[in-house]
Amino acid sequence: MIPAEDRAEAGRPPARVRHRRVFYVPGYDPRSPRTYFLLFSRELRKFAALHGITARMRAGKEDPATSWHVTADWPGGPVKTTVDCLSWHEIAVRDFAVPKWRVALLSLRVLWDAVWTGTVWRMLRLNWKFGIFSLYPWGMALLYALAALGLVAACLTLAGAVGLPRLAGLAPAALGLYGLLRLTEILDRRFFVWYLINDWIFTWRHRTRRDPEADARFESFARRVADAAEDPSLDEVLVIGHSSGSFVSISIVARARELMREVEGRPRLALMTVGGNTPIAVAGRQPSPARAAMQALVTDGGMLWVDYFAPQDVLNFPWLEPVAAFRLDLGGKPPRNPSVRSARFREIFSEERYAEMAYRFYELHFQFLRANDRHGEYEFYRFLAGPEPLESVTREPG
Repeated sequence: MIPAEDRAEAGRPPARVRHRRVFYVPGYDPRSPRTYFLLFSRELRKFAALHGITARMRAGKEDPATSWHVTADWPGGPVKTTVDCLSWHEIAVRDFAVPKWRVALLSLRVLWDAVWTGTVWRMLRLNWKFGIFSLYPWGMALLYALAALGLVAACLTLAGAVGLPRLAGLAPAALGLYGLLRLTEILDRRFFVWYLINDWIFTWRHRTRRDPEADARFESFARRVADAAEDPSLDEVLVIGHSSGSFVSISIVARARELMREVEGRPRLALMTVGGNTPIAVAGRQPSPARAAMQALVTDGGMLWVDYFAPQDVLNFPWLEPVAAFRLDLGGKPPRNPSVRSARFREIFSEERYAEMAYRFYELHFQFLRANDRHGEYEFYRFLAGPEPLESVTREPG
């Protein structure tokens, strides 16, 4: 845990935020930004009801798909926030269009890379629950492969049993394999095997710089963040990365810090990662852009980075202290970031909701983006529309 007095040196946060710019970085998700617009609009109303205020959200005129305006009427005056959804869903859509047989072959290379670079062993040592669940799609893929081999063997055996050449069983085997492939796609609506394998492949490409399309997209995002962070009319610029968007947002903010100029009266820049799975991108022995970006932000005293986790969520990594976990070489500089904090799901959600979500892993992972049932430090929509800057909310030990 980084002490609050050591986390930031320049540009103290304002006592009260009136104008904020938020850049929301989703995870690896083929759904369009409209999904998040509808989610944020619905949950903002619940947040407002909990606090007894009025809050509204509307799409921007220039870019209604990804730019949204939030106004919250607090007793001390309104807070206005512009939310930019830094969507990269086209990357996921592109990946999901790749034939499954090619995905399967590429996944073997990615798995070998994760083993050879020590990523798998490091994740298991750091947190066995997260490590095991990260390997879940590979376990399911092995079951699918065994089912395919069993199907082929059964067809060949049946052909021989009825007096036909055994190779005659290849025709029905091919039809059966096609049907099995279609079945796995249907099952993915519940088990997310292909989804998680594609997520692993994207992370591998990002880590090894094999995705120029994604790199160009993230570079443009960094320039937008840097431009906003030079706007003196803003009180706070906040970048929020969820799930795989955590390590993407780390890369974006690190690049934005390189692009930023020193402007008098510029707003406070802060990064908040929630439900992050950064070890998949950083834990290996080999250097990577995400690792270099993380190393830069850890020692950056000119901005704030807060990392929220939920130990109940197997899709995120709890209590991740990057310097110790990844053996970062800080070159003698003191660590400034991140402040690692629990979202305390047990305290902020009702017993009924908590029990309902306990074994629905994907839904539990998205509770980070939902309104609370009870007041607490972690309130996603207070970070978006509240009058306090992030640093004031997270000043006390987490």
